[in-house]
Amino acid sequence: MTELEPRRGVDRLVLLSEKAGGTELPFRGSDLVVEELDEDSVKERPDVVFFTSGAARAKRWAPRFVAAGSRVVDLSSAHRLDPNVPLVGLAGAVSASGNAKLKAVPGAASLAAARVLAPLFTKGSPSARLDATLLVPVSGAGQAGVLELSRQTAALLGGRPARSRTFSHRIAFNLVPEVGGEATSTAGDTGLERSFRAELRRLWSLPILPIAVTAVRVPVFFGLSMVLSGSSGDPQAPAALSKALGSDHGGVKLLDRSWHSGQPGAFPMPLLTVGDSSVLVGRIRSDEGGGFQLFATVDALKLVAECAVSAGLGEAH
Repeated sequence: MTELEPRRGVDRLVLLSEKAGGTELPFRGSDLVVEELDEDSVKERPDVVFFTSGAARAKRWAPRFVAAGSRVVDLSSAHRLDPNVPLVGLAGAVSASGNAKLKAVPGAASLAAARVLAPLFTKGSPSARLDATLLVPVSGAGQAGVLELSRQTAALLGGRPARSRTFSHRIAFNLVPEVGGEATSTAGDTGLERSFRAELRRLWSLPILPIAVTAVRVPVFFGLSMVLSGSSGDPQAPAALSKALGSDHGGVKLLDRSWHSGQPGAFPMPLLTVGDSSVLVGRIRSDEGGGFQLFATVDALKLVAECAVSAGLGEAH
C-alpha cells in the first residue's frame, strides 16, 4: 500500500479479502475498511486488481476479474510459470507484455538475481551456468517469522528454552537449509529452489540454463541476500558487470569500494536495504575458473511491491 500512496494515477483504493472483511488499514492519512471479496467485487470492474498472497485465491478470482475487463497483477505463485501469462520484472517487460490483462510478478529472489545479472545472461551462451545461495530472512515467513526470531533470541539469552512454531527448527543462532516447504522433488529441491530456477529461466528466455541453488533461512529480520557465481561465457564478465551496474542499471545500486583503498569498505548489507527497492550489489570479482562471483541483498517486500505497482499502472521499471 505504501507503494501506491504517492502514485498520482491512483484515485481510489479498495481493499478486498475473503477472511479479513471489516479490518481497517491506513492509506493517505485515513483508514480504509477492508471489504469482502465476492462476486459483487468483480461486478465493480476495478481498473487494476492486485493479488498479494494466496495462489489458490488468485487462481480462483483472477480469471473472473479479467473476464470483467479489469487488469490483474498477481504477486502469488499461481501464474508465474504459465506460458500464457507475461512474467514482468525486467526493463521493458511491461511494454513487451502489451495489453495483457493478467500479469505475474516473480518471487523476490529470482527478480533480484534477474536484474543484477541481466547484462550477462540475457544474450545466452552454451557455456553459461549459475550457482546461487539464497539467504532468506525470517520476514519471508511474515510477521510470525519475525516474532519467532525475536522471542527465541530473548528466550535463549535469558537462559530459557526456545520453542519453534513457525519454522521446522530453531532459527535463533542457527541456519536452516529448508525454505519453501520440504524437499519433496526427486532432485531434492525445496519449493523456493525450484521456483527460483524456473522463474529465472523464464525471465531470461533461457529454458535450459544450468542453475544450482540452495536456499537457507538465516536469523536476520529483513533483507534477502544472495551469493551468486557462475559463468556467462565471457571471461571479462566481472569487469563488464561492474561497468554496467555502475551506470545506474535499472533498479540496481553498486556498492563495491574495496578496503584496499584505505577507506572502510562499502558493501551491500541487509541493514542498508530497508525501504529501498533497489538491489544492492558488491564484491564483484573473478573466480579461479574464469567466471564471476558477487554478493547482493534487497528489501524483498519493497522490490516485489514496486514491480507489481509498475506493472499494474503500466510504468517502466
